[in-house]
Amino acid sequence: MKKVLSIFVDESGNVGFNSEGASEFYIVSLVFHNQSYDIGEQLNKIKNNPVFHVGPIINGKDEYANLKPRERQKLLNKILIFTSIIPINQKTFVYDKNDFNEDRYKLLHRMSNDLNAFLLSNQEFFLSFDETIVYYDGGQQIVSNALAFAFGSVGFNVTFKERVKPENYRLFQVADFISTIMLISSKLNKHKKLSRNEAAFLDQRHLKNLYLRTIKKKELK
Repeated sequence: MKKVLSIFVDESGNVGFNSEGASEFYIVSLVFHNQSYDIGEQLNKIKNNPVFHVGPIINGKDEYANLKPRERQKLLNKILIFTSIIPINQKTFVYDKNDFNEDRYKLLHRMSNDLNAFLLSNQEFFLSFDETIVYYDGGQQIVSNALAFAFGSVGFNVTFKERVKPENYRLFQVADFISTIMLISSKLNKHKKLSRNEAAFLDQRHLKNLYLRTIKKKELK
């Protein structure tokens, strides 16, 4: 039987520098799923839930604007539980944009090299699969470029899925969850406080002992 690895990629933050709304950090998360491990039962338990988009859930925006805080908290809890019980691994890269002198090409270079080094250090794992499928929605060109460079320079059998829509893939939503929580954690570590909306959903103790611990347990080093 063909052995296939799915990789779902999402980012949090943006690549702008010193502009209104520019993020201090840029986060890229990859979620790995060996398709030999059936997650149908876990998916069935959340099939009637809306799309999990963690940033808007926390901030009460977009399709969650009319939901009460308690309802949004339940959604956040469900994506946390789903992430904790499914057989996946993850790898997250955190970049402080102050390190790149307002040069997005330096950020791209670092990101590409980090991804490439990670793939090579885990090549025994990746080469154990007959095929690897990368799912990314193309939301940020810098991520698309970094993925193309990193995977293009290693000898894995890789296919990039076209026309990826996050709402169609719960594991893509897991990547969104992880990258968003890691962005919040990075800001907390630097500034020692959460925003008002973040603090309403994530006190520092639960962020560290529950959310970050769940993510850390899934890490593919």
